[in-house]
Amino acid sequence: MQKWRKQKTEIQKQKLMYQGRLPVEFRNRTKAFAASAIRLFVKLPKNREEVRVLGKQLLRSGTSVAAQVREASRARSDEEFVSKLGGTLQETDETLLWLELLREECGIPPTNTLPIEKEADELIGDNDPRLLAALDEAIAKADATPGQGNSGRDVRARLNEWTSK
Repeated sequence: MQKWRKQKTEIQKQKLMYQGRLPVEFRNRTKAFAASAIRLFVKLPKNREEVRVLGKQLLRSGTSVAAQVREASRARSDEEFVSKLGGTLQETDETLLWLELLREECGIPPTNTLPIEKEADELIGDNDPRLLAALDEAIAKADATPGQGNSGRDVRARLNEWTSK
């Protein structure tokens, strides 16, 4: 009886740490990333067309990172999970592009962009491999499941391209 209670308590702890397929901490981190993109967008000068256009792109891709992670958390299959996490990587990398262009070509101060760029690098896995590890684990699981198509291999190829830069 006591062993059962201990197992039940452990399961409850794990449920608090995960929401769907991803850790709550990771979901919160991507939400904070999206919030940072929103705050930067609000700070950008609206009187320059190029800044306005790039700012809207930043806003779209930066908030999409959190949305894709939420969708991945609730994925109905391994293929959907892999696809959504792959989308998260793409949107994070795109957000980096807009941040770099705003800083390098539009004169937005590095103090405004670099903290978000650093977080994007970490989310992609340059310094913190959690997203890539979750994606790779899902790909391996999808590859091990017969009759599931080749989406795991396709995403693995893209994953290898991103990590070999």
